[in-house]
Amino acid sequence: MKEDMNSDPQRTMKYDSIPISTDRILPDFAKSLEDITKKIVEMGGSPESASVEIEKYFLEWDQNEYSRLIVSYKRPETDLELTQRVESERSYTEQAEVRDRAEYERLSKKFGKQRP
Repeated sequence: MKEDMNSDPQRTMKYDSIPISTDRILPDFAKSLEDITKKIVEMGGSPESASVEIEKYFLEWDQNEYSRLIVSYKRPETDLELTQRVESERSYTEQAEVRDRAEYERLSKKFGKQRP
């Protein structure tokens, strides 16, 4: 359903992530999971929405292989993100109307204002 531009916008959920070095997490995994859950809640996120990705990487000047966990989760958008999204949607709608009106005028000139 399209949101009325004059009504109060509904807050959406955003995906966010926390990169974690595996050197920090593996020695005490249970404590680390508890800390990650607390961090997600502090950030306004939902621990139930969390997913974990393991990323391996190399440094250009180093021969060692490194890895880290990336914990992704959903959280409500902030006031700033809400304002930016609403303004972006409003701008896009206005630009689309200008573009559509210009196209209508161009076609009206080309074909005349004929009615079926």
